[in-house]
Amino acid sequence: MTGCVLSTDQIGRSFGGLTAVDQISFDVKENEVFGIVGPNGAGKSTLFNLIAGVLPPSSGRITAFGRRIDRLSAHRRCWLGIARTFQAAQLFATHTVEQSLLSAASAQHRGLRGWLRSAHLDADRTAIQELIGFIGLEALRNKKPSELTNLQQQKLAIGMALATGGRLLLLDEPSGGLIETEVLELMAFIRQIRDSGATVVVIDHKMRLMMELCDRIMVMSAGKKIALGVPKDIASDESVQDAYLGRPTTAVRTSAGGYHGS
Repeated sequence: MTGCVLSTDQIGRSFGGLTAVDQISFDVKENEVFGIVGPNGAGKSTLFNLIAGVLPPSSGRITAFGRRIDRLSAHRRCWLGIARTFQAAQLFATHTVEQSLLSAASAQHRGLRGWLRSAHLDADRTAIQELIGFIGLEALRNKKPSELTNLQQQKLAIGMALATGGRLLLLDEPSGGLIETEVLELMAFIRQIRDSGATVVVIDHKMRLMMELCDRIMVMSAGKKIALGVPKDIASDESVQDAYLGRPTTAVRTSAGGYHGS
């Protein structure tokens, strides 16, 4: 990990009298998996929306790849290399795996001519063949989302984010609906993405996944940042346990220093 890919400086968002994100500052380093955890209502998804450009901040600033982005539209952030997935995978119901990736790839071509450009141009097609192999869906290239498992759908959604030229991936609850063996495969896949040169910011409720997957973790509660550090420090942080885990320190740590949670 070298430089800083993403930085927020006292970022905030209020809805009327409710503060959903309260003056949060953090940095994400190049080629790391950075986790954001917290109970329901902590402000995690709102923070993602601020970074992705779905919502404007009420205060503060956001910088990505050395450029201030909090005033940029969502599609300009996409062109910059920021891509986001959602809790429920946003897929093209009538497209095959290959068609979905080709359509997503068209988003990186700027301007009206780019958006109208055929998704079947040779350059895009060549890149997509490599991407299909990378996400492990070669044998399913002609299948539609309804014919895929939950894990395969999640891989396709992440693949579409990569196809847009995403270098900073925001993954929102990627393990939703997955069984334990699929979660392990997802972890390996996300590490593969990081090792390929991308940076990943992930929200997920499965604490064991987050503790084993992430290089660093930020914990939110009631819109505030209450802790940030490496997983082993987060697991033993009393403020985290009080606000998020609701259990004594001894109950969340194993003799090997591991972590157990839903």
